[in-house]
Amino acid sequence: MSLLVIRIDIFISSPSDLVEERNIIRKVIEKINRSPIRDSYFLVPLLYEDEVPPEIGKEAQLIVDRYMQVQNSYILISLLWTRMGTPFTIIETKEKYESGTQYEILKGYENFQEKGWPHILLYRKEKENPSADPVQKEKVTKFFDDFMGNPPKLNGLFAKYTDPAEFEAKVEDHLIKLIQKYPPKAENCKWLDAPEFKEEPRRIDAAMPRQTAIGENTPVKVMICLSDSKGLKGLLPEESDRKYEIEQRDVQASGLTVAFPLDKRTGRLRPLFATIEIDADDFKVKNNAIKIQLNPGLDSGQFTFNLIPLRSPKYSMVIVRLKCNALDGSEIECGSVILYTVIKNTKAQMSPRIIWDLVSRSLTGVSLLNKVTERDIRVMSSGNPSLIFPSYPVYSSVQAGPNGPIFLENQEISRTEIYAGNVVIDDKFYKIHSLKISDYHTQLMGNKRYAWIKVNGESMNAALPIPINNGDYILIDIDNTPSSGDIVVASLPDETGSASMPVVKRYFNFELISESTSNFFPPIQLDAYARIIGKVVAIAKLETSDSSNETYLG
Repeated sequence: MSLLVIRIDIFISSPSDLVEERNIIRKVIEKINRSPIRDSYFLVPLLYEDEVPPEIGKEAQLIVDRYMQVQNSYILISLLWTRMGTPFTIIETKEKYESGTQYEILKGYENFQEKGWPHILLYRKEKENPSADPVQKEKVTKFFDDFMGNPPKLNGLFAKYTDPAEFEAKVEDHLIKLIQKYPPKAENCKWLDAPEFKEEPRRIDAAMPRQTAIGENTPVKVMICLSDSKGLKGLLPEESDRKYEIEQRDVQASGLTVAFPLDKRTGRLRPLFATIEIDADDFKVKNNAIKIQLNPGLDSGQFTFNLIPLRSPKYSMVIVRLKCNALDGSEIECGSVILYTVIKNTKAQMSPRIIWDLVSRSLTGVSLLNKVTERDIRVMSSGNPSLIFPSYPVYSSVQAGPNGPIFLENQEISRTEIYAGNVVIDDKFYKIHSLKISDYHTQLMGNKRYAWIKVNGESMNAALPIPINNGDYILIDIDNTPSSGDIVVASLPDETGSASMPVVKRYFNFELISESTSNFFPPIQLDAYARIIGKVVAIAKLETSDSSNETYLG
């Protein structure tokens, strides 16, 4: 037989700067609904974002009134911080209000004076808000001043708080005390069948690598387990020699309790639907939420989020949240885990595939310029080599233009051994010029990664000590962290922000500078979405009949 309980509607009113507190009230109401109070009452939060469809044609507050009237609720919880809201006037009555929140508080206050409900709980957040609008802040101050006069315009008390945890503790305590002191009468409320459920302890397991690098695919693994389960640790290696591999010691856990609904017809517990969400400010996250189903008595599966680091703070924080369906049907946060990692800003930590994927991502639908077609690349010796290095890849095309875009084909043309100062590409002789001023050659290491890129454009045709002209090849050291003043290849977002455009420029004080005989190349500011791919260490220039016997020591 179903248990009938009294429904208590709780109207929640606040401006848009208190979203976190609105969600805390949901959480508190769910907690109270699972307490012994459930044998007599069932609390229902009323929030306009849940109850009101996006109608037009009337003042916003009048549309809200069609679906949820504060006068019909038993409790009103109202909050203010540094924003009052948007003023409006009721056309029919010419009544003016500073905001919908003020309107709801005053209407609730008038109804309480006349009929004894709604009971009003009023809170003021006192934490500093640097972005507060002074005009809005003054309106809030003036509203609370109405409680201070002699006699005051409004009678009553309000509570102050500074942080979400303090607010959560206060609103839970105040709600329970209010319901116990002023239990609602049956004639003022509705009756309903009490929802039946069974609570089970659970644990959130989450893990990510302790270190990663900008541009590196970084997994975050999550599992919702029984409290005594091995969980993620049972699926991960104890130790790993692989870079950026998740190990057992990387797992962080947090306990929680979930309420599985009871099927009254069969007497069995039903599955619970939930959402795992990721908050990661320093990462690009393609999909930050996964819908899951939790089953009574069982672990969930393992879920993986793929993150790409965008910047390299000293420590980066990733928050994993589990949101479950509450007894009233809304979704509330029921647990979270915080993960920390170190993001390195060094290309030595990136795989070549990741780097060249960044470069080649802009290739879709683009015609390549000056594409190298010959695979026969060979080396000519000289008496004084400008470069000494082992095997390296050759890519097909680069463009340096007004905005510095470079189009590279994600295809390696050939590999060879460089032991001298000249190279032949497509049966054409190229002389290699080192960018080192203090010496005529640069020793390149076998444990690093280098690549030739062909340049199209004249944005660096006045570079020193060697001009970089259209048709030149530049040799980049992918594993070298450049210093201010170096010539680099960097990857920038295109106009749509969905693809990458590499550029060849001078790196100076977090800006990319062109050095051209033309003045049509403004500086490019490096930001979180721009990254340096490699440092230019040498230039290969096409030899002419007049210069084939010259020796340039750079």
